[in-house]
Amino acid sequence: MKLTPVFDGVSLAKACDYPFRSGLIAQEKIDGVRAWLDCDTGQLTGRNTPQGFLRATLPAGCVLDGELVKGAYHAFDLLKLNGQDVTGEPLRWRLTQLTELIARYPALLPVEQSNDPQALARKVNNRGGEGIVVKLANSTYSRGRWTRCKREFTAEFTIIQADAGKLSAEVSRDGKSVGRIFGFTESEIQSASTGQVVEVRAIQFTSAGKLRSGRFLRFRGDKITA
Repeated sequence: MKLTPVFDGVSLAKACDYPFRSGLIAQEKIDGVRAWLDCDTGQLTGRNTPQGFLRATLPAGCVLDGELVKGAYHAFDLLKLNGQDVTGEPLRWRLTQLTELIARYPALLPVEQSNDPQALARKVNNRGGEGIVVKLANSTYSRGRWTRCKREFTAEFTIIQADAGKLSAEVSRDGKSVGRIFGFTESEIQSASTGQVVEVRAIQFTSAGKLRSGRFLRFRGDKITA
C-alpha cells in the first residue's frame, strides 16, 4: 500500500501561512547527516553507510532516529525503548518517551517541535533555518507519512548541456557545474541549448556545492552566456 504524505508539500515560506489541519506535530529540519543510533553500542548508521560511533553514556536498549551535526546527535524519534520495538506506537507517545530520555542523557540533543506547524515554520523561517517536517501525531514510524517544508530560493544559472531524454539539463554558476535541474516540458527541453541562462527554483546547495531539488522556471531570453 502506498503511504501518502500529510499534505501536498509547500515551501517553508508558504508554510508560514499554510492552513494546516489539526492532529499534527512539526519538528525543525536539522541540516545534518541522517543517522540511526544504537544506544547499546553507540553505533551510528546512515541510509547506506556507517557514520561512526557516539562515545557517551546512552540509554540501554534504545534505538533512535536523528541528525548528526558536527559530532552532536539531535534525536527526533524513538524506534526501540528498553529493548522493545516501539515503531508501532503513536508518534506523540514516542516523542513523550524521547523527551524524557533527552532530559536524562546530555549526549542526546532535542529537535524543536510544536503542535502548531504554522508557528514553528515562522520561527524557523525568521532565523534562517532549513525547514520543518510535519507528521501525523497518531502515526506509527513511517517516513512515507512525513512532509518536509524547506527553504527555497530562485536564481539564474547557465545551461552546460541539455538532456532531452530525461527532460533535464546540467547548469553552472561562474563557470562551475552546480548539478542537474529538472522540470522542463518536452517543448522547453527542445529549445534548451548550451549558454542559455535559465531561472531556477531550488531548496538549497548541498555541502558539495550542488543544487538540491533544482527545478526549471523559465528561460531568460534577454541573457546568454558566451
